[in-house]
Amino acid sequence: MRAVALTMREREFINVARFSGESSVRILVRHIFPYIAGWSAANFINTVLVGISTESAVAVIGLSSAQQATLGTMIYWAINYQALLAGKFVWVGSPVVSIVLLFIGLFLVSSGLSMQSATRRMSV
Repeated sequence: MRAVALTMREREFINVARFSGESSVRILVRHIFPYIAGWSAANFINTVLVGISTESAVAVIGLSSAQQATLGTMIYWAINYQALLAGKFVWVGSPVVSIVLLFIGLFLVSSGLSMQSATRRMSV
């Protein structure tokens, strides 16, 4: 990100805007922010994915609060009550499928935003 910010600072259209008298805030909002918005959103989504996976992993091994209903605690209670041995695969399968679909969906959104940001930078 630092390299992108430094290269954005030295772009010709930024210099033109600076020399034409635009304020720093206006340059940031109109000229720089559209180029880094996709990258920032993709990083935010990746951070959300890390948070979801961490919570699920901690809950599955039993180190989380079992009082709140999360996807990880659903898997924890299914394992604790031996749902797989009882043939109740839906107890384990539904939270696992939900986590997988959530990851795939958020990953695709993150990849799309990252690609959009990259094509925008390439066109300049």
